[in-house]
Amino acid sequence: MAIQSSIQELGLFDLFQLLHMNGKTGRLIITDTGGNREAQVLFQSGSVCMASVHDRSPKTVDMLLEEWGVVDQTSMQVVARTIGNHKSLLDCLVAAGISSKTHLESFFAARIRECVYGVFKWESGDCRFLEEELDTRREVLALLNTENLIMEGARRIDEWSNIMNKVPSRHSVFQICLGNEQDQQLNLKPKEWEILSLIDDNRSVHEINNVVGEDLFTTSKLIYGLVVMGVIELAVDETNAEITANNEERIDELVRKGTPQDLVSVQAEMEARDRADSTRADSPLACDETYQIVDTSDLGPEEVAEQLRGWIVARQAVDLQRPGV
Repeated sequence: MAIQSSIQELGLFDLFQLLHMNGKTGRLIITDTGGNREAQVLFQSGSVCMASVHDRSPKTVDMLLEEWGVVDQTSMQVVARTIGNHKSLLDCLVAAGISSKTHLESFFAARIRECVYGVFKWESGDCRFLEEELDTRREVLALLNTENLIMEGARRIDEWSNIMNKVPSRHSVFQICLGNEQDQQLNLKPKEWEILSLIDDNRSVHEINNVVGEDLFTTSKLIYGLVVMGVIELAVDETNAEITANNEERIDELVRKGTPQDLVSVQAEMEARDRADSTRADSPLACDETYQIVDTSDLGPEEVAEQLRGWIVARQAVDLQRPGV
């Protein structure tokens, strides 16, 4: 069964349910139109067993394992030499002394869940499912209950809208509320105390999440609770900032370069750049009334092409009605 559709036409929850109910094995490839990202989700007899997200080109299993901190180059060389002696890559990692099978399965399952929950939030793009047998020696597979992922994913999406009112972005930075005189009366859980100890007017939500070792949703929810209690507040007021894939991607780029910025500063920088590009004397990026603007934010490639074809046909019809044409 080959499936190809847009996220708007066939929702991801429905697609995951369809693959689960039909017990499908293969690879689901999902492209996020707005964020220029691609996700790959593997299914084994209807169960999600692996998921990853990449920017432009797919990451190999070796790259994922190194990125997740499971292996380094030396241990990966050992795995490459001995993989033929084992039934699966997971068994090979265990035999190489990386960690116990239980710990690795738990770790991979947590990574897969976080990835899938993130993909469920994508609102536009395209998806296609390819039926294929999965090679256990080339893939890290950890079977998860697809129905549980769907139910938890739906719940998180409902809660995210509330959380984002107080925690606008994974790049948001918080500080301890000044003048809080009730510090000694706080009744916090251990994980909340841990997060509070990391609030320093410098670390972002994403960086705090990496330290505490939770998924981003859980960490954001705990930070949300601390904000509601009046314990912490945004270091920079982001309540009026527009959270878009473009400025989030720009922040990620700056973080990779070692020059992180807050959301408000990045949005101001991008607006200033757009103004400069549209008003420069030489080849300004601007359009007059003769131009037709295409907003592709929520459209897939086929939808963009169809809209362009419609406009071309309409323009040709108008031209034919002109005298002398």
